Amino acid sequence: GTRPLYNVAGGVNVVNRELFARLGAIAGCEIRVVRDRPAPCPAPISIERMKGEFGWRPRGLLDRLPDLLGEPVPC
Repeated sequence: GTRPLYNVAGGVNVVNRELFARLGAIAGCEIRVVRDRPAPCPAPISIERMKGEFGWRPRGLLDRLPDLLGEPVPC
């Protein structure tokens, strides 16, 4: 690449609530949040460098979780 730093991400922010719900569905259990308070809104993730220089076409994290986790872990 031409830059010293690249953001390797899907380009879409995922909130913990969505992540925990998806993980729980994959594992067949419910994940309970210990501290449930609103989080500050993070800045959107920019993957423009990766897309422009390398043709980066990521898939979303929530869709990829089953492949990334492999076998379900019992709760």
